[in-house]
Amino acid sequence: MTPSPPRPGVREVSTASEPKPETRKAVFPRTTVVGENMRDRVTPFASRTGNEHIPFGVSAETWNAMTPKERWKLNDGALRQRINAGDKVTYIGRDNTPDPIREANRKRFDLTGSEILRLQDRNVQVNQVPESVVQGTVRNPVDHEKR
Repeated sequence: MTPSPPRPGVREVSTASEPKPETRKAVFPRTTVVGENMRDRVTPFASRTGNEHIPFGVSAETWNAMTPKERWKLNDGALRQRINAGDKVTYIGRDNTPDPIREANRKRFDLTGSEILRLQDRNVQVNQVPESVVQGTVRNPVDHEKR
């Protein structure tokens, strides 16, 4: 029996990591949130707005020990999966909280900037959220959830 083609707005989502994964139908499109500072901004914003973010794929210790090239490769694979799945992308920008370590890391390798460039190169529309909305959502989760 030949499977029927997916309906518009419905895509196949893998539910297993086997060579021949089972799939389930899911109604999307899903929105993936990208930006700087996963712990304090991206993850809380995605969670509180009912969206998703690109997972680390490795432990924090492993991530911190990785070279910029290794981080880029891991991030690019996850980003490509989201693009290929048809996700919408929302960008919450850079973390402007003064942090000498983050600023030094950004000078060494700007992963967030490279994400945006890769999305633009692939003609993926990126919706930007104003910083005031990001801060209101991340700092005041109860107020946001009441809306």
